[in-house]
Amino acid sequence: MGHPNQNHYAIQRQPLLPEEIKRYFDATPPPKEVELKPCAKITDSQLFLKSCFLTIYHYKGDIESALPGGI
Repeated sequence: MGHPNQNHYAIQRQPLLPEEIKRYFDATPPPKEVELKPCAKITDSQLFLKSCFLTIYHYKGDIESALPGGI
């Protein structure tokens, strides 16, 4: 059995641009504090998202190879 996100009949969509990701989270911000697991607690989700956005924005590699299983 393959990766759970692999579906041979799935509609292919273009990856979101960094600006689109930022607009989405600016319009629908998550709660300030998020606890994914006891060992992975985000105490400031806005700061976390800003860090994610900057990482995505400045990433120079192939986005297809950066994602597990590709898109």
